[in-house]
Amino acid sequence: MITAYYRPQTLDEALNLLSRSDERMAPAGGGTALYSLGPEPVGVVDLQALNLNHVERRGNQIVLGATLTLQAMSELEDLPSALHTAIQRETSHNLRQAGSVAGTLVACDGRSPFAAAMLALDAHLTVVSASDQAGESIAFGELLPLRNTKLEKRLITQVTIPGHVSLELEMVARTPADWPVVGVAAARWPSGRTRVTLMGFGKLPRLAMDGPEPGGAGEAVQFACSMAADEWASAEYRTATATILVERIMQRLSS
Repeated sequence: MITAYYRPQTLDEALNLLSRSDERMAPAGGGTALYSLGPEPVGVVDLQALNLNHVERRGNQIVLGATLTLQAMSELEDLPSALHTAIQRETSHNLRQAGSVAGTLVACDGRSPFAAAMLALDAHLTVVSASDQAGESIAFGELLPLRNTKLEKRLITQVTIPGHVSLELEMVARTPADWPVVGVAAARWPSGRTRVTLMGFGKLPRLAMDGPEPGGAGEAVQFACSMAADEWASAEYRTATATILVERIMQRLSS
């Protein structure tokens, strides 16, 4: 339950608000993730005046400001087409105009196409605090299972992804607009490094493989799906389907 609203004009002011001990605070970029805050009283720190919606190219990296909207990200021309697809499938056009990159990642569950794609790309998030404004870069995959504790009194300022890798995505859903029942995302670096992630089930997107070469992707996906049963699909169905999807993806990445 939101009990207070703050709109800081500087990063210092925002970090000082988030570090308060007398009131629970939560940052808000676009506000679409606020539904996950729960019934406890919370003060909202609105980040929209902090100019954290930038996009920068730094060598082979693309740096996305934390409050950049999903819609603005989807309009960037030099992203992999599969990442555009993941953003389009994440939510409706109206919500893409409000939802931020960082907020969507923090609030994601295992069915999120965008989170699975960013996990495949080995996205890194810069996290700062009032006592450490230089911050630290944390891999998205490392942050996910510990996000509640890792982000306490801290703020994500940017998300960095590689700009020189290939990304492919395959999903199966009940309807073309629905979140996947099972899906696979895979990224390959020029060096041959390959990361494969799964989506469509569980509390988090799942990293199935991160290796120096693409060999073994099918076996990795089968192992990761072995306990993937829920009300939407059986583990056997997801295993069989994900195996087919990852084979298609590996063929495209090889070509």
